[in-house]
Parts: sequence; C-alpha cells; structure tokens
Amino acid sequence: MHAASDDVGLIRRMWAGWSWFWFTPADPTPLCFMRIVVGLLTLYVHVAYTFDLEAFFGPKGWCDQTESNLTRRELPHLRVRWDWTEENYYFRMPLDKRQRNLVRDLMFNILKSPEPDRVLMFMHSLGLAGNERDELLRYLRDMPTDKAERDASLQALLDEKLPEEEKSLLPKFFLRQTTLESRQSFAAEAKRFQDLLPAGKDDRRILVQLLLDTSPIDWQAFQDFVRNLQGMSPAERDEFMAYFMTWAIPKSVTHTVGMSQFSPWFHVTDLRILWLLHGLHILAIIAFLVGWQTRVSNVLTWFVGLAYIHRAQPYLFGQDTMMNLAHFYLMFSPCGARWSVDRWLERKRAQERGEQAPPVRPSISAGFVIRVFQVQYCFMYMSAGLSKLKGPSWWNGTALFGCLNNPEFSPMHMSLYRDFVRWMCEHRIAFELFNTGVVVFTLLLEIAFPFVVWTRLRPVVVACAILLHMGIAILMGLNIFSMYMFALLLAWFPPATINNVFGWDDACVEQS
Repeated sequence: MHAASDDVGLIRRMWAGWSWFWFTPADPTPLCFMRIVVGLLTLYVHVAYTFDLEAFFGPKGWCDQTESNLTRRELPHLRVRWDWTEENYYFRMPLDKRQRNLVRDLMFNILKSPEPDRVLMFMHSLGLAGNERDELLRYLRDMPTDKAERDASLQALLDEKLPEEEKSLLPKFFLRQTTLESRQSFAAEAKRFQDLLPAGKDDRRILVQLLLDTSPIDWQAFQDFVRNLQGMSPAERDEFMAYFMTWAIPKSVTHTVGMSQFSPWFHVTDLRILWLLHGLHILAIIAFLVGWQTRVSNVLTWFVGLAYIHRAQPYLFGQDTMMNLAHFYLMFSPCGARWSVDRWLERKRAQERGEQAPPVRPSISAGFVIRVFQVQYCFMYMSAGLSKLKGPSWWNGTALFGCLNNPEFSPMHMSLYRDFVRWMCEHRIAFELFNTGVVVFTLLLEIAFPFVVWTRLRPVVVACAILLHMGIAILMGLNIFSMYMFALLLAWFPPATINNVFGWDDACVEQS
C-alpha cells in the first residue's frame, strides 16, 4: 500500500508540474507587443510584393499560372518501400527543358528507325568500350551533317584513302576493326546512329555533350528505358512520356501526386481582381496590426499569408516560414488585449456608460501560447545546431567565411566591409579567431539554448540570440527573417521589461 501511494503521489506531482508549465495564467503583454512587431513585418512584406505583384502572382508571372497549377495538381511524391530496398534504377532526364526535348527526340528516333534493336546493340557495345565511347561520340559529332559528304567520308575511310592527318583523328574503336567486313559493319552502324542525331549543329553539340557526360549506369539505363518504351502501345507511350517529360521520373515510382494548397492566385486571371484582392489583403493585415477585431483579422492575416506562400513556392524561404508560424500561434492568444483598437473601444464604451473598463488580466490562453512559442524556439535552435554538425565547414571553422565573401549575401558594395574582409584574409590569426570564434559561438548557442534558457542565464542566452540574428541580418542580408526571429524571442521577455519601455498604462493586473 505504501508503494502504491508513492506511485500515485508521483503521478499527481508530474501532472501538477505539467499543468503548471502549460496552463498557468500569464500576462498577455509579450503577445500584444509581438502582434505589433509581427504585424509591421507582415505589412512590409506584402507591401513589398506590390511593386512586382503581377510578376509574383499574376497569370503570366515568373512562375505562371499554368505551371503553378500543374505543380499543385500533379507534383509527384516518391513511393517509400517498407522492405528497405530501393526502386529499380531508372533513367534520369536532364532538368533543362531544351536538353530534355533533345533526349526525348533521340528516343523517338530510335523507336522510329527501321532497326531499333541494332541501334540499341550498337549503343550497348559503345558502353562496353569504356573511354573509347567518348572518342567515337566526338567523331560522330564532328562528321559532316550533309548525308552525301558523310557517306563520302566513310567510304574514303573504308577504302583507306584518308590523309594521314585525318587518320590520326580516328577513334580507337574503329582502328580495332581489322577486317574489311568489320569496318563495313561499323560504318553502317555509325551511319545509322548518326541519322538519329539532330540536324542542327548546336542541338547536335548539346546532345552529344549530354551523352559524353552520361555515366555507365545511366548509359545502360537509357537503353533499358527505350526498350521499355518499345514494348508499349502508342497510346501508353504518349501518356507515359507526357508525365515523364514534365517531372523527369516515371509515374510508377510515385506514391501520390499533388499538393494540398489553396490560394486565390491559382484562379485569378483578371489583373483588376488581382489588385483588388491584394488591396483587401493589405487591409486585413492593417486590421491585425492595429488590433481591430483582432481574433478575426488574425485568422484572415494568417490565411492571407498562406495564400501568398502557396502561390509563390519557388520564392519561399525562411522569413515566410517564421511569418506563418507566428500568425498561426497568435490566433490562439489574446494578443489584442493591449495596445489595440479593440481595447480602446472597450474602454470608450465603458467610459460612455460611466463605468471603469475591466482591467487586463492574466489568462490561461496567454500562458499556453507563450509556452508554445518558447518550446518551438527551442526545437528550432536545437535542430539548426545539430544539422550544422553534418557540414564539414562547421567542423573546420570556415562556415562563416562562406558568407563573408559571398556577394549574394554579404554587403560587398560597402568599401569598409570589403576592406575588413581583405584585412582579415591578410592576417591569418585574425582570420582564424574571427571565423572559428563565430562558428563556435553559433554552435554552442543553438545547441545549448534549449537547456540553458530555462535557468537564471535566460537573459544572457536571449541577448546572445539577438546578437546572432543581428549578425545574420548584416552578413547575409536576411533582415526580415532576423526581425521575425527577434519577434519570436519576445516570448522570453518578462512583461515588466516591456512595460518599462512602453509605460505602465493599462498594464495587466494580477488576480486578487
């Protein structure tokens, strides 16, 4: 009985600790301040879209409506096998559209040729020839495109009437054909294969270069792929190739297709409607920022953000993820309790009735959402720190330098910055101390943050996190992302600290 009582007491203490952590009423002031910061950043992001609205989201934008809808409906998701074995290896099409079309035309030319099996056997023999394959492909590439000239050149080769300087250019694969019959057979195969190549000089050069760059396993996979097409009916082949040309993988290796996304920009074709909806979206964000009908405007702002994110997937990066995360959690919080139009209207109505407005009080929803933000921040830092350990540049101390000298990120347009980077490169000790020091600081902070932030060192690690994101903003130009990360850090700020800066007016009153 005594042991059972101890177990029950332990469970009760664990439940009490769990309830205290998640469901203790808290002052909503940090969330109210977060609403203002996040609202300003979100408004800035969507106002910035205005200057290139049609290019981002218009029906003929950078990622046009047809392409984005195709991605939304048909994006393949690869099947994962449960027996730890991989799918059969298949031929990978090039990503470049022109190259992909040239490879497709080569496949169809093989299938339409009088003897496709002999072409595939010839390609198989080239694969067995190793490096000689490359020599032969270059020789076929440089042969005259005019059929009469080509045939005359091959006939001179067979009759051994070529000049000595031209004989030196012959591939070893041909020189190994010692009898007249084998050389004639080779010449016939070379003619047959060259007839499959594009007539245009540039297209021929591009295709042959692709074949030169093809690995042995891909060379064999290409032949297997063509044989697979050869066994299909014309209708099956057309359907198969239409999917394969779009996604560069066969449909048989996919588990499902499409993406669960919604955005009005997938459907809007009239530019007047585009601008009207964008204006309404901006108004919803402003309503959230000022705290008017905060619960509703918060949901609308989150939904608006998703609409832009879903339509502009190719342009998505970290700031959009942080924006979506912040708005989603704020939906469940009383973030309009202070510094909002809702609170001002509540006080005004109470004043008109001759009453005193009810004070802002701690709430369970505020405490819960603050905890969610805090736990989320810990997970983000932990995953970021541990994932960095997979990169060798974070072990050898050169990760920072990759950002310092990358003009796409760093402020290379500033002479003072360029002089600093040049000076650091000229002084090895300064280079090592600065780069290695920042790398160690980043790793220690991100990995230790989830553990140390719950101790008395919370102000120190929060200050270090602010310094980290200031560095990211300066060295990588990710200003808005860094500001969103700072906004999420507000969940760690004591309400008293915020009130000391912005005044105690209408401050939260503890329950009596």
